[in-house]
Amino acid sequence: MQLPGELVEYIDQLVSDGRATSRAGVISQALQRERRREIAARDAAILAVAWTEDGEPVARLVPLRARRAHWSTKTSILERLQPAQADPGLREDLRKLYDDDRS
Repeated sequence: MQLPGELVEYIDQLVSDGRATSRAGVISQALQRERRREIAARDAAILAVAWTEDGEPVARLVPLRARRAHWSTKTSILERLQPAQADPGLREDLRKLYDDDRS
């Protein structure tokens, strides 16, 4: 099996920086982590339960949230904040109040 060049360079950098003991160690850790992730996802799917009343679903037991990225892009943050943005005229109203208090 051959890995793409950028992955080989990354693995070699980990080893040369002392953050890994060998190439095989890096790959072994990555495979173990992926295996644990898949097992956890499988277990979460097994444990997801739906309650029914007269054959109709009324509730579900599911994981709290899907795994999310460790970082957020500026665009994704702005998309989440946009609907919750304060009244566009608030800044002007506050400025007027501040000016009135100073008079």
